[in-house]
Amino acid sequence: MDAGGSAKGYENGELISRLGLRCSGEAGVTKFTIDGPGSGNLQEDWKIRGKTYHSTVSGIVSGTGWDENVMFAIDVLLGRVNRELISPPQSARWVADRESNACSGCQKNLSGIIRSGKHHCRLCGRIFCDGCTQYKLSIKDPVSKDGRQRGEHHGQRVCKTCYDDKFRAYHFEQDKVRAAGITRINCIGWSRGGVTTHMFANACDDEPLLKGKELRLIAVDPVPGGSEMSTHRVTIKNPALKEYVAFFARDERTRNFSPTLPRIDVGTCPLKIYFFPGNHSSLVGYSAGDSILYDSSVLVRHIAETHLQDWGTKFGKTIQLSDDEILRYYDQLITHRPHFKNLQSKSILGGGTRLGPTQGGGRTMMVPGTGSPGDRNAEWIKLQELDLDAKNECFVNWHHMDVARKRFPNCIAFINGTKLNPSLVRREIVDLKIHKLCPNLAAKLQSKLEAAEAANRTQNRFAVR
Repeated sequence: MDAGGSAKGYENGELISRLGLRCSGEAGVTKFTIDGPGSGNLQEDWKIRGKTYHSTVSGIVSGTGWDENVMFAIDVLLGRVNRELISPPQSARWVADRESNACSGCQKNLSGIIRSGKHHCRLCGRIFCDGCTQYKLSIKDPVSKDGRQRGEHHGQRVCKTCYDDKFRAYHFEQDKVRAAGITRINCIGWSRGGVTTHMFANACDDEPLLKGKELRLIAVDPVPGGSEMSTHRVTIKNPALKEYVAFFARDERTRNFSPTLPRIDVGTCPLKIYFFPGNHSSLVGYSAGDSILYDSSVLVRHIAETHLQDWGTKFGKTIQLSDDEILRYYDQLITHRPHFKNLQSKSILGGGTRLGPTQGGGRTMMVPGTGSPGDRNAEWIKLQELDLDAKNECFVNWHHMDVARKRFPNCIAFINGTKLNPSLVRREIVDLKIHKLCPNLAAKLQSKLEAAEAANRTQNRFAVR
């Protein structure tokens, strides 16, 4: 659920789709990738329901095509797109415009002089208004005015009756067999693709055959866009959601890239939040040639792969970072903190143009019920309270601290204020230096240990007197 791209550095931000390519299984059967709004809607020709053929520009600006893409994901999951196309009933006949001036559905008058507003259902051939033919299906040899059969046609207008009868009833029995084999669903997405995972979770709850199937979601800097705060995008109501993981970029400041943390209305779903230095795009590797920004995306990929594997996803190849490699990447992020801070004055749009005085400032969080920038900024600050362990200047986030604690338990306990035998800490500091791990942490520990020992010597001297 993201954009495409290439190369080691994921220069087009395609880390998420790379995970899909390396995921074991058959495309369209056990795994699938869905285009987001503004990506060109590349799967339009495969769709069998919903409005189609939205432009890339309208997708970017207003999110057109977004909901239809989610419905397409449901169709792929249930195997509908690979089946025989629907054919009109033998009794279907194209009703001529002169035969009726009323919609067969709502009875609306369609006798306009300049434009009648008449539309035909391509399955039954009857006349309807625009509103009653909003459903679209892929049809083999649709009913046509001249009666000719012209082969497969995608995105054909149909009335609600035909949609219900031909689409839902036609597929239901086969859908049940397909759905019976689905035990769990794992999703990952970036940007609007991250928000798409929220929409997909809600769509699964609305689909009777998928209701109750276990869901686990990963959203990388989920950004809905300023005008896309519909409830089904920022709220998850599916009680089958078992875990939600999100990554957020600390240094993004462009107003149009305010992220969201969904409100989860049901159950007690575990929530894991990871903060990383970088901007909206660098978390998935779009670093514009900046090798420093790439480090965050390597760690995001490793953590995402680890979660997906824990949830049962099989990969043919993974990045498989060792604890020592993870600590080296994190230490580089600490070393380059001034470089990341500099991102806060730049926009990811327009090739890194400088932000104006009213454009920058603190990052904001898009949540339901918060309208003013001040409220949204407060929500972002509140979100960071979930990252309590990262308040220590030696660590990037709680994951960094956890890996360091596993590798050097005494050092981490000491840096967090626990009183320990200095020899235990000193041995681990030596190990840090021998393996060239975490120079920043080692220096901090050395300084704190020397200060503690000096204080002990002073205290003992006064005690002797």
